[in-house]
Amino acid sequence: MGEQTNKKPGAETKRPRIAKGMAQLQLGEAISTKQANISQLEKGKLNPSVEDFEKVAPVLGIEAKELFENMKLHSQA
Repeated sequence: MGEQTNKKPGAETKRPRIAKGMAQLQLGEAISTKQANISQLEKGKLNPSVEDFEKVAPVLGIEAKELFENMKLHSQA
């Protein structure tokens, strides 16, 4: 049985952002939001909408569904 985690979908934006060499400020500017919002998103303190993921994912070079798949994979590890 996999270990349960409290990861939220927004928390899964950090890994691809860092892999792309992008700062929170850069991601925020790319989707017209503040760096503080990106920080809260990555900490799992914001509940993003599907539309939010559809904005973030292409900037990170991934599909929105990957954010949810990654969350599921990490919770099963």
